Amino acid sequence: MATLYQLALYVHILGVLLLFVAVGAESLAVWGMGRAQTVGDMRLWLRSARGPEKLFPLAGALILVAGLYMAIRTWHGTPWVVLGFLGLIGFSVAGAVVNGRRFKAVEKAANAGGAGAIPNAVRRELANPTLRISLWAMSVGALGIVYMMVVKPDWIGSIAALVVASILGALIGALIGQRRSPVAASEERMAAQ
Repeated sequence: MATLYQLALYVHILGVLLLFVAVGAESLAVWGMGRAQTVGDMRLWLRSARGPEKLFPLAGALILVAGLYMAIRTWHGTPWVVLGFLGLIGFSVAGAVVNGRRFKAVEKAANAGGAGAIPNAVRRELANPTLRISLWAMSVGALGIVYMMVVKPDWIGSIAALVVASILGALIGALIGQRRSPVAASEERMAAQ
């Protein structure tokens, strides 16, 4: 029979898995929006982003409740636990504020357009690198938190894991954005005509 701690660990890991499923689905939606050819296609990808949006709070609650139980019972005050919680809270706030605003801006621009070709206002919103950089920073930062859960480093190691992973993710997101996107290529073709 599993102990209460083992059940909490299971729920905690389940929450982490759910978090990465949501991040993957949201990233797929961003990828799809960048490749959409019509406003109708864009709206489909925007709707698909609403599913992950609902998974994030559930994943966060599972991680937080089970993690708090384990922290109070066994790991109270250890550096990797403190920074893991701070990272989770920081990513949750940043996700809601940064990603939520970017999705709303794209949706507003898409809803203002007709049903045909994607208007330039929508293309400009899609070309904004903020959403991509934020997604990558939080995704790789979350992997930094998983690393801390496995290695259980001291304060310096925990800070380094979280900061380095988040910066690395932001850099990956920025570098991916520098490639010539389908949106930029489409705008260049339209300008040449």
